[in-house]
Amino acid sequence: LRQKPVLLIILFVILVILIIPFKKTAKKTTDNLPEIHLQALNPNLKPEATFDQIILQQPTKQIVVYQISAPTQNQLTNLFEPLGREFNFSASPENIIINNLPHLFWNNRPNFLTVNLQSGSFTLDYHPKTASSSAKLAEIDTINIAKNWLLQYQLIFEDVKSQSSIIEDKIGDSYPNTSTPSFQIYFYPTLNNLPIFTPNSVDAPISIIITPSGNISSIYYRLPTTLFTNLKSLKTNNRSILSSTQIEQAIQGKKPVITRLTFSNGNFASSTSNLKTVNYNQITLGYSNELANNQLPPVFQLTGTGTLDTGETVTVTAYLPALAD
Repeated sequence: LRQKPVLLIILFVILVILIIPFKKTAKKTTDNLPEIHLQALNPNLKPEATFDQIILQQPTKQIVVYQISAPTQNQLTNLFEPLGREFNFSASPENIIINNLPHLFWNNRPNFLTVNLQSGSFTLDYHPKTASSSAKLAEIDTINIAKNWLLQYQLIFEDVKSQSSIIEDKIGDSYPNTSTPSFQIYFYPTLNNLPIFTPNSVDAPISIIITPSGNISSIYYRLPTTLFTNLKSLKTNNRSILSSTQIEQAIQGKKPVITRLTFSNGNFASSTSNLKTVNYNQITLGYSNELANNQLPPVFQLTGTGTLDTGETVTVTAYLPALAD
C-alpha cells in the first residue's frame, strides 16, 4: 500500500515528460513560418563577412505578414480573357510546366503569354504591327501608358508608392520596324510602406516595354496577380523580426544568401566568381515577391562592398529571411 503514492508520482512524471515535447511540437507546426527558398548566385560563395553598425539599427521589431491564397480559376479567367483579347490571343491556352510549376501558355507566334497558375504572375511578349515612325514619346507619356494599363487590370493601386525609370532599348533587332528606341519602364510598388524585392531576378517587380508609337510590347509582372485586387481583405498577422543580435549572428555565420555581384560599370559578375570578403553597410526590411506557404515572406536585403579573388571590387546584394523563429 505504501508503494502506491510512489507509483503515482512516477506515472505523473512520465506523463509530464511525454506531454511537454508534444506541446512544443504542436506550437512549431502552428507557427506557419514561410519556407523561403532563395537562389544563390553561387552556393559556394561563403566569404568572410563584416558589417557596419548602421545595419543594426532596426526601424521596427514587427512586420505585417499577408496571407495570399493562390488565385482561383475564375479569377485568372476574369483577368486574362480580356487581356488575351487585347493582345489577340484567341486560341485556348496550353498547360505546361516551367521550373516544376504549372503554367498556362498562349502561343501566337511570335507573340506569347505565360501565366503561373500558383501565383498568377505572368510574362507577355508581343510584337505589334505598327508603321515605322520617327516620333519619340516623352518620358512622362510612356510612364502614364504603362501605369494606366496596370490600373486598368487592377495590378497596382493608384496611391501605391512607385518609382519609375526609363531605359532606352538598345537591341536593334527587337523592333525592326521602328527607327527610334523603345522605352522600358520599371515599377517598384511598396507594401505596408516597405519595398517588394525580387531576390531571384535582377529586374524590378514590374517592367513594361513601350514602343515609340505608344504600344506595349512586353510585360514582366513578377507579383501575385491578386495581391492589389484583394489587399484590403487579405488575412494578416503581426510577426516578430530578427533582433540586431540575431542579424549579427547570421552575418557572422555566413547565412545571408548572395544573389548578385555588380561591378562599378553596372555589369554583373558571373556565377563562377569567387568572393573573398564582404562588408555589409546597408540593410533594408521588405518582402520577397515569391509566395512561400501562401505568404509574401519578409526578408532583409543586405548590400555592401566585396572583393573578388582577382582583386576587383564589387557591390554585393544578399537576402536573409527576416522572421524570428
